[in-house]
Amino acid sequence: MCINLIGSGVVFHANSFFSELEELEAKGLQGARQRILVSDRCQISFDLHAAVDGLEEVELGTLAIGTTRRGIGPSYATKAARSGVRLAEAFDEELFERKLRRLANGYKKRYGDLLKYDVEEEIARWRVWPIYAKTGKRGPRLRRDICRNTAPSSPSTSSMPSSSSVTPNDRTRRS
Repeated sequence: MCINLIGSGVVFHANSFFSELEELEAKGLQGARQRILVSDRCQISFDLHAAVDGLEEVELGTLAIGTTRRGIGPSYATKAARSGVRLAEAFDEELFERKLRRLANGYKKRYGDLLKYDVEEEIARWRVWPIYAKTGKRGPRLRRDICRNTAPSSPSTSSMPSSSSVTPNDRTRRS
């Protein structure tokens, strides 16, 4: 059985993740949820990040870089600044909500009424999602460090060790 890993070097958008899982299951893929592991060290990409991504593009005007407006750049920016939220923090409701509200308030101060985002709606959505992260002895061993680079635009086996935080020795181990 093939196990898929979403490692600590990525930003994780839960809404997209669960939607894609549902699409796979609707197409007949059985057991997808049992064959995917998500590192609790990955950075969460919120709908807030997507809203900010669009505002940053507008702010740049003719110098806009043409992002996808999915929030990937702002997500990595909050990861680098250590002001974002890691998936592990979603398991502590009080910490999760405090950090997300702080992040939203910071962006609200910058963009004011231009920012169309409801932090309470995002928190409510997180309360019902089945978040499962396996680390340590119950799943692949993940190093707890900041990724060395931004996520590769086209992942390959050569980029897998650095973006997933799985060491070369881990590839032969079984749980």
